[in-house]
Amino acid sequence: MQGSVYSVPYADNYFNAVTCRFAVHHFRQPERAFAEMLRLTAPGGRIVLCDGLASDEPAKAAAFNAMERLRDPSTVSFRTLDYLRGLFLSAGLGEPEVRLFQVSYLAADLVRGSFPEGDDRDALLALIEASAEGDTLGMRATRTNDGVCVAYPSAVLSAFRAG
Repeated sequence: MQGSVYSVPYADNYFNAVTCRFAVHHFRQPERAFAEMLRLTAPGGRIVLCDGLASDEPAKAAAFNAMERLRDPSTVSFRTLDYLRGLFLSAGLGEPEVRLFQVSYLAADLVRGSFPEGDDRDALLALIEASAEGDTLGMRATRTNDGVCVAYPSAVLSAFRAG
């Protein structure tokens, strides 16, 4: 079924669990999408949100989001962990359980699977590889014998809706 994340065609309290996996960074109105997740979740049900994270350092977050919009033009913005936690808190769900992890790639492999604007993979790869000096994208970029390795900081946040 296709539809809008802002208006899902199911009744209130329809699901025992509602999840959103690696999509929030594509939403122009994440608060509205989260409100829809809450609407769909039955009392006692679980809401689970998983996404990559932007750095808490504004310059790194801005550079990372600029790179991501170049790498995948459908990206709106990766948000910080505090922002995602705030979705749960603002909805009255309390402090969510948080599990942090990383999704690692060799930069060349990441770029090969990307679809940058203008198909300029060389410029994208150069941008990502340059981030190894000073971790300018907040992706813990390191040089290895196989090339530059980067890691997407990511989190799974979950909470139960009060019954």
